[in-house]
Amino acid sequence: MRLPARVRLVSVLTVLMCGSNVDAGAQVLAQFSFEEDADVDAWRSHAADAKLTITRDPANVRVGTGALQLSYEPAQEAYFIIETGVLDVAGAQSLCFCVKCSETTPLLYGVAEEDGSSYDGFLQCSPNEWVDVRVNLADLQLREDSDDENEALDADQIRSLLFFDLSNLPGDVGRALGWKQGPQAMWLDNVVISADAAPSRSRIRDVGGGQRQVVLDDFESGLAFGLAIGGAHLAIMREAGGHFLRIRYGAVAEQWQGFVFGVGHVGLTGLQRVSLRAKATQTARLGVVLEERDGSKYESMLDLQAGDWQEYALPVTGFAPDPGTIDENEALDPDQLRVMILLVDTFDSDVGADGTAEVSVDDLTAVCGSATRMLGAP
Repeated sequence: MRLPARVRLVSVLTVLMCGSNVDAGAQVLAQFSFEEDADVDAWRSHAADAKLTITRDPANVRVGTGALQLSYEPAQEAYFIIETGVLDVAGAQSLCFCVKCSETTPLLYGVAEEDGSSYDGFLQCSPNEWVDVRVNLADLQLREDSDDENEALDADQIRSLLFFDLSNLPGDVGRALGWKQGPQAMWLDNVVISADAAPSRSRIRDVGGGQRQVVLDDFESGLAFGLAIGGAHLAIMREAGGHFLRIRYGAVAEQWQGFVFGVGHVGLTGLQRVSLRAKATQTARLGVVLEERDGSKYESMLDLQAGDWQEYALPVTGFAPDPGTIDENEALDPDQLRVMILLVDTFDSDVGADGTAEVSVDDLTAVCGSATRMLGAP
């Protein structure tokens, strides 16, 4: 389905009224403002019995007078897709959108090329709160079940936008990300593809001696670009030194509670160590897990004492294979890493009088050889 010309190409002047997720004067290549009822025709859902409409309810509109509303009921072992038609966005560098969900929702968003290869990012949505997202396309990573001939996102080949509710997936993944029942709603507004770059959560710099430091996430974007695991509550907090991620966990829930985020957009060839800052309100045992594209996992554990920030460095040689997964060569392959997972072992961690406690993390970095590069850059 080819989009109307008024949707595919937007005047630079239009973006001046786009809202807080897009810089004034940005060079817009495509925009979905949902101001007209016909704008819904460019989108479709793959969820059974789902309904797509344009809402005019001010409580569910972020910018202007209209927003896209998806009404659906999740089924076991099912997920939904909202997908645009064909785009024309050569030179694109960033994706912006506003999203709100009626219940806590693990959201996957991204773009797909004409050959079917998909590049994704993650976001945890709290109930009935608008989230204004502005992300570099270079921060998206190739989906684990996708192949791309050059392992890089090509902006001139982008043909669609994808939004998945990852609730109710089958097996261990579904249990970790959560289940939902009953009628659900998601609202999408002010979707913009721009030729201007957005601030990246990842940076690479040469630190000498043939080494490069990769900042995987310092949370200065103000958003947690990842998903909650096991019912943990995630929040971006601010103090004098900047932003950090707070993971709140409870004693009565899943044993493993934490946060998963993508690292597959950065080539980590020559990985030597992973570093982070962490603090805890109670004594806690924190697992740092590296997962390859084939699902094989390697883990290292940290024992955190209650108190202020401490710095931790984990050599790659200290990551042990997860006995619950199988690796074809029985070795950690840094160039195949897809996600990093931070997990609190609640069975071996203390909680406060209210049955909860907090672990905070910041400055997640990796030190690698000089071959490190951004993989997803268009």
